[in-house]
Amino acid sequence: MVEYDGYLDRSRLPSWLLSESSLYSKRAFLDFRRSLKFNEEKNISTLTLGIQFTHEYKKLEYNDPYTGSLFGEVREGLLVNDQSRYFIQKGSLYLNSNLNKLGKIKINYSYIDSKNSFSDYDGNLSGLIFKLENKQSNLKAQWFKNFKLFEINLSFNRSLDEDLVSNYSSVSLLSKKIKNVKVKVNATVLERSPNLNFILFRSAYKDYNWYNSDLQNQKSSSLSAEFSYKELISISGEYSLIDNYTFFREETNSLIGETDNFRKASPNQIDSEINYFKIKLFSKIDFGKFSLINTGQYQKKEQDLELDGLATLNVPEWITRNTVMFSSEVFNNSLSYK
Repeated sequence: MVEYDGYLDRSRLPSWLLSESSLYSKRAFLDFRRSLKFNEEKNISTLTLGIQFTHEYKKLEYNDPYTGSLFGEVREGLLVNDQSRYFIQKGSLYLNSNLNKLGKIKINYSYIDSKNSFSDYDGNLSGLIFKLENKQSNLKAQWFKNFKLFEINLSFNRSLDEDLVSNYSSVSLLSKKIKNVKVKVNATVLERSPNLNFILFRSAYKDYNWYNSDLQNQKSSSLSAEFSYKELISISGEYSLIDNYTFFREETNSLIGETDNFRKASPNQIDSEINYFKIKLFSKIDFGKFSLINTGQYQKKEQDLELDGLATLNVPEWITRNTVMFSSEVFNNSLSYK
């Protein structure tokens, strides 16, 4: 039995599924900034204060007027007309400085108000939770400094409340080109709450209703490095440790044909550690207007098997891609065509 991360295998859905889904979205973004200190010699602002505002609204609907049985039994007396609404407003206050000796410093404080709600079919799904509301504050800082032999970039984000957090710390070092050789090293530590659809989902289908308030934050730490020579070749590698991996699990068995007539996915979380490693080789060789681009990647995952012995985060061991590309300038060299 093969499990697909994120329930992405839509090619296995039959063509006789007579239903329709829609997504409506609108978004507004405002950014006001004021230069507090300006360097006229270099024509740059060395100290800037700004305010950002983001508003986003999404409406999702799934309708099946024929009440198909592919996703299981429907509650009695209901026609499938699942509706969900997602609303988020984010306000940020930030301060940017660009000082030669101290480098570039960015400090950002943001306040987020979000809501995710589902239709209750006029009370026919009474007694259940249909809405998630969250108010979250984040403090973010970033420092960039250009030294003689290398560049350093530090990033930090901390959620001030406990619900739906996004905490991370990252440091990267990039060497200056030494005889056309570039080296980049990065280390990241991340803690993030599961996506909202893992926590709450409501539907006319009985098997697609859940509220998981006890899911743990997914944690990961990674170390990566990249070595490149000009644009000719580059080799990169990454090693990651993942805890509390959250995913959708296919409950039906494809080996005995269950998935042909019935599909059921449910959110799951494992508390065993996943070790993930990959190494990637990229090369580009130009022959006039033609280019030969080759990519090869080897990756491997190790974890203690749980959940009835079924593995998670399945990845192919080898991936290769080979491309022949033609590039040229057209329209009096005003457009690059590839």
